[in-house]
Amino acid sequence: MGVEETFSITVETSDQLAKNGITTGRIILSGTDSSTDNIISAYLIFGKKYSGKLTAKAIDENGLEFGRSSLTISADSGDARFADFAFDKCTNLDRKDHVRVE
Repeated sequence: MGVEETFSITVETSDQLAKNGITTGRIILSGTDSSTDNIISAYLIFGKKYSGKLTAKAIDENGLEFGRSSLTISADSGDARFADFAFDKCTNLDRKDHVRVE
C-alpha cells in the first residue's frame, strides 16, 4: 500500500455569494474509482436564504480555468451542509490550484 499525502486546497466564494451570506467551512477533496482528486465537498454556511445555481471553477497556478462544476441549491437562513462539486474525471486538483465558487 502506498502512503497518501494530505493537503488542503483553497476554496473561495465570489463577492456576490459573500454578499448573499454564503461562506465556506471545511473542504474535502476526493475522487472515485476511476478518477483522482476531482470532487470538492464544500461545507457551505448560509447566513441568508438562498436559492439558485452555484458554479465551482477550478483555476490553476497561472490563473487559467481548467474545470467547472455546477449545482442548484436551496437553503434557508442559518442552514449549513456539504455540497459536492464533481468535476470531469480529467480534472485533477492539486495543491497549487484553487477553486472559486460563484
